[in-house]
Amino acid sequence: MNPVTEDIKDVLVGSGLGEFAANKKGIWGIFIAEEPSTPDSTITLYDTGGRLMPYHNRVADEAPNFQVRIRANSYLEANKKMNQVIEELDRIGRFLSTDELTRYENVLRDGISIPMGKDENERHLRVQNFKAFRRDLEE
Repeated sequence: MNPVTEDIKDVLVGSGLGEFAANKKGIWGIFIAEEPSTPDSTITLYDTGGRLMPYHNRVADEAPNFQVRIRANSYLEANKKMNQVIEELDRIGRFLSTDELTRYENVLRDGISIPMGKDENERHLRVQNFKAFRRDLEE
């Protein structure tokens, strides 16, 4: 199975929320595990652990956690983009990964999004944690 962030990146790109590894002014760049210094407007995804599901669970093999971090030039812009990401992930429900090797049963928010202040370049930061429930279809 892919890291959960790889599959979530595909969902966000497919929904038009940004472009993967885009480094152009005016385009939201979506990145995994590393947030570059530019562009100013970024969505960065981090794998943050999770748990294996009991063997007898017939719905999901594992429940990986991930974090979405938004960076933007204003507090309101960061909040707006985070709300768009949350709405998309709340909406999707069950889906297959792009390679069709993993079935996602659900993606759930873990708490509410948190403003994290500003980075060294005065850009606003906001994070939200999620949990995904998924099954490997390669068995």
